[in-house]
Amino acid sequence: MNKRIQQIVIGGVLLAGPMGAQASDLLGQGDDGNRRSPVHVIELLDDEGGRIRSTDSSPKPFSTRQTCGKCHDTEMISGGWHFNGHDPEVPAGRPGEPWMLTDAVTRTQLPLSGRGWDGTYTPEEVGLSSWEFLKSNFGHFPGGSYGEMDLDDPDEMIRQEISGTFEINCLACHSADPHQDQSAAAMQAARQNYRWVATESSGKAKVSGVASALDDFFDSEFDEGLETTYEKNLFDADDKVFFEIAKKPANQSCYFCHSSQDLSIGEELEWTRHEDVHLASGLLCVDCHRNGDDHRMTRGTESEGPGAALSCKGCHLDSDKEGVPTHGSFGAPKASHAGIPAVHFEKLACTACHSGTWPKDEAGRWRTSRIHKTGLHGKHNQKIQQPHVYAPVLMKGDDGKIAPHKLVWPSFWATLQGDTLVPLLPKAVLSSAGTVLKK
Repeated sequence: MNKRIQQIVIGGVLLAGPMGAQASDLLGQGDDGNRRSPVHVIELLDDEGGRIRSTDSSPKPFSTRQTCGKCHDTEMISGGWHFNGHDPEVPAGRPGEPWMLTDAVTRTQLPLSGRGWDGTYTPEEVGLSSWEFLKSNFGHFPGGSYGEMDLDDPDEMIRQEISGTFEINCLACHSADPHQDQSAAAMQAARQNYRWVATESSGKAKVSGVASALDDFFDSEFDEGLETTYEKNLFDADDKVFFEIAKKPANQSCYFCHSSQDLSIGEELEWTRHEDVHLASGLLCVDCHRNGDDHRMTRGTESEGPGAALSCKGCHLDSDKEGVPTHGSFGAPKASHAGIPAVHFEKLACTACHSGTWPKDEAGRWRTSRIHKTGLHGKHNQKIQQPHVYAPVLMKGDDGKIAPHKLVWPSFWATLQGDTLVPLLPKAVLSSAGTVLKK
């Protein structure tokens, strides 16, 4: 039987019906077209799915996997770009910033990445368990991935039982609460209080105790160790809690892990640096680096499917109408490049001329958030200077085009197995040559 399609005009917009849509099993999945973020007044759940209430005598920390997972597909989200770095089945994508295992005594600067980028080693290749990897890269870790992997070593399993797993901290990106403190998250992670990271950094509770200092035989049911104290008046009459959530993360959320500092300027003149022109114009990082429910963020490349329209070329070169140079996305000006030979666009990436500090005779030293653990406040501000990172270095990328890069020289002890160098971890070097190196 043919259905008659009715057309109704509302406010100048043509609506056709009936329209069928497959509803998601989870309340927070999918997009119903309304651009306003829902109000999040929700129950707090611990890592076993138990309800946390204001009347609890010894309240537990809340779990983002359980609390947020009541409405959002956390399994799908865990496959997002920030959380799938341990999965060898995921395409590596263009090379990015690795994790750095550093040790001053053994002079080790070992670049690590589960993605297998050139010049890096996976933690597994160097004999580093996920637990050991986490201990050295906790400060700017978004959770998930290596933080939730199953352990094989019995001693590490005992420690994980006490510390909990390092779940994806949804609030690190999506909290719009000014009390959200990623420096506090780093402090909890440094103490191996992984189960408490989201709770403390949310600003909704205070956590006392250090998991790494607790005995292997610690039992939370009988022993005093870690204590969670929620803020007064946090729970409403239904024992629910209000979270100020932003569907589109603010730039401040991205900055904690994605800041760079040109050390040639000096800290006292940091204020003279210009902000990126896109951000200064009011854009958010996520206006271009977008993602769907799967959290597979676009990375600004010209071959990224639908995300290619949000690349430099997509906004500034591709015209809205064939042959007609109109404006690009967000009103971006069209680049005419009058008089510049076409070979430039074959050999050079847009960023070779239009991004960051202009190259000098010698590359200058830089710091990055993750490598040098910046953004940590108070007593745990470490002022790390090594490893030395140099930029901008103009070199060819995977696409064959010259673009600015940051450069770091790996340094490590290794054994030669055939034609392959197999790095040695600092603890292995120290066990053999520690007394010599300390001199």
